[in-house]
Amino acid sequence: MPVPQRLSDYAIGIFEKIPSRKGIKKAIKKGLIYIDHRVGNTGDWIRGGEEIVLYQDQSKYKTLIYDIEVLYEDDQMAAVYKPAEMLVNGNHHFTLERALPHNLTQSERVDAFDHPLPVHRLDFETAGIVLVAKTRLAFAHLQGQFNNKTIKKKYLAICCGLMDKDGIMSLPIEDKKAVTRFELMDTIDSDKYGRLSLAAFYPITGRTHQIRVHTASIGCPILGDKLYANLESPAYHKCHMLLAQSISCTDTYGRAISISIRPPKRMIRFFPILTLFD
Repeated sequence: MPVPQRLSDYAIGIFEKIPSRKGIKKAIKKGLIYIDHRVGNTGDWIRGGEEIVLYQDQSKYKTLIYDIEVLYEDDQMAAVYKPAEMLVNGNHHFTLERALPHNLTQSERVDAFDHPLPVHRLDFETAGIVLVAKTRLAFAHLQGQFNNKTIKKKYLAICCGLMDKDGIMSLPIEDKKAVTRFELMDTIDSDKYGRLSLAAFYPITGRTHQIRVHTASIGCPILGDKLYANLESPAYHKCHMLLAQSISCTDTYGRAISISIRPPKRMIRFFPILTLFD
């Protein structure tokens, strides 16, 4: 059994963003460090096995006045639609995270964040559903589901070339296991882009750019993917044809939630079958 340590001593060096003792003490004082889902104090003893989480300091955030579609909301969490060509978060003003206070109701719970936090990310060019936590309990609850792989996500993509009817792609990404299941939904012949495949993707793991890497690895890159497709290939298109179309999880009360969205017109234009998602 490890020797117990005070939180103010144990936390030094475990968070990349706060390497110093002074920074750790400031974070504890601001209530940004939690132990097992409760606010940590300087004198708390860490004995091993505790979950220690550092939350962002939101005091310097400026709200972005920008309307986004709210798909689901309760007093602890929400699901919103992130448009394409918008960052989820980061050191920019035009991000989904900065737009959340303008679109969501502030939680009145004691563990509420000053501003809601996205629980996961989508690529800049990828549109779709993002889960949001309004309280620390909801953040830990949703993160736990992601870590335990109990959250189910479905993506839709238009890919160049003819894909198999269904299958599993398992090319490792950065030497880590990466697995994506897919189902072919329809194919068309485009005068400009050649054969195109509409497919549904179900990521079993959650690696960066997983679906984009996997589709490119089998010679069927996503239409509009400028990173993983040759710019001179038929895959070059101004719009990125990947959508995070549905997600299933449980809320903090244990209730099952399933959310789906209608594909955008830019995808329906290629595959009218997508109108069936209305």
